[in-house]
Amino acid sequence: MRTPAKLEADLVPTNTWGKNLRAVLPPSGWDRLRRWAYERAEHRCEICGETGKDQGRKHDVEAHEVWEYDDVSHTQTLVGVQALCPRTHMVKHYGRSMKVGAAHIVRQHLAEVNGWSATTIAIYEDYIFDVHAHRSRFRWTVNMLDFLRDMHAQGVINDRDLEVAKENLRGKK
Repeated sequence: MRTPAKLEADLVPTNTWGKNLRAVLPPSGWDRLRRWAYERAEHRCEICGETGKDQGRKHDVEAHEVWEYDDVSHTQTLVGVQALCPRTHMVKHYGRSMKVGAAHIVRQHLAEVNGWSATTIAIYEDYIFDVHAHRSRFRWTVNMLDFLRDMHAQGVINDRDLEVAKENLRGKK
């Protein structure tokens, strides 16, 4: 059995790119939700404990959506929002980070956080890109609504935020 790493990439299937909270919530709702995540994490990365200011940035953390995948039903379900430092967030978006020339940053952060060697990171890269390629072959159903209803019930987002999100989700199927 594989021991889970402390930090892992989150490569979403290609055909679900752009299906995210920022796209369905009104800007004020997205701001409420991300700020809630930041405050819950005390403005520190929930994975490595650093802040963006520790890394020379002007902000402490960034919001990252946490997804679970059912590879049988091809359902991608939103299960949370994390506060992450910029470097950890770059690892989560590994493919994009590679495309913009930040491979050295994500590899170094993976090595530091997980204690991995260059060889382990190379094997891991092959693995995550294989999983991404496989998942991208299928059409996925994206479920954000259950999470949004929960955030509404907790008072994190308001009635208008939820209604706008529902309307946008109906238009994005």
